[in-house]
Amino acid sequence: VDEPKEWMLFDPSLKKAAKKADFIAFQEMRALTRNKKKNILKTPQRAYHFAKYLHTKYHKPTMLAYLAISTYGKGAEAMQAKVYKGFVQYLPKMKKEADLLLFGIFHYFDYPGHVGYFKKAEPYFGVRRKDGTRKPSFKYYNQLH
Repeated sequence: VDEPKEWMLFDPSLKKAAKKADFIAFQEMRALTRNKKKNILKTPQRAYHFAKYLHTKYHKPTMLAYLAISTYGKGAEAMQAKVYKGFVQYLPKMKKEADLLLFGIFHYFDYPGHVGYFKKAEPYFGVRRKDGTRKPSFKYYNQLH
């Protein structure tokens, strides 16, 4: 577990919300414009540990509302594929140990007009390019169920 102190910052609001919630959702967003490649590659492990933490702490099922790994930058398509492959490996554990109900993605297709926190990387979160062609991560995306 790499960020337990950070996770505790959510406790005051989650403690109250969890009493009325049916599940606890979270998201994982990464891009080379804001994150180091080595940390992006750890996203499946981090999400697994965070989901397990949430489930254990609040006794609720979890939901990965969306995964967003941008393919902006040199080698980023291969990096995105490695992350998705990692989630294929972690998904059974997340379902079993964190009562994961759903795994969603941010964009299915790249979205050219998208702007936000990740700056130049925002338009490239899809598992398909804007022209519809498949990125290397698509084969792993199809295994996430």
